[in-house]
Amino acid sequence: MIKYLKIGILTGVLLLAAQASAQGEPSPQRCNTRWAQEFIGQFLTFAVKEEVRKQARATSVVVNSLDRQHQNNRLRIQTDLDLKITHLDCG
Repeated sequence: MIKYLKIGILTGVLLLAAQASAQGEPSPQRCNTRWAQEFIGQFLTFAVKEEVRKQARATSVVVNSLDRQHQNNRLRIQTDLDLKITHLDCG
């Protein structure tokens, strides 16, 4: 009986330790255009593109892309023919 109690307690401790280590891992940053809306209307240059990417916390950027495959950390920048930023979106 005591043997089963020890096994049960040990199993519980191991499960708690595994759950705590999984929660301790940092969650990946997600792209969010809320912090980059001030760039709409500006001309797109390499420096502006990098600044928008940093403000939106994105890991990659595509400009005027027709690719509809969703990626959480990708920033999509839409421009007009004069390369003025018209829309920012993540995905």
